[in-house]
Amino acid sequence: MLARTYTVQAKRVALLVCLAHTAQARAHDDLAEMLCKRMAATAKTAPGTSSGSRTVTS
Repeated sequence: MLARTYTVQAKRVALLVCLAHTAQARAHDDLAEMLCKRMAATAKTAPGTSSGSRTVTS
């Protein structure tokens, strides 16, 4: 079996890439959660209205 040797710099870059990916995934999850909560609150405050029943007057 071939032994792979990775430099300290390569390991550092790999860890930074993993950290950035994890932070980005966490941020996307937080944004989706905030959107869901906001939509739920909007639906809760106006239960008898729907987006299709609005009329626009000019």
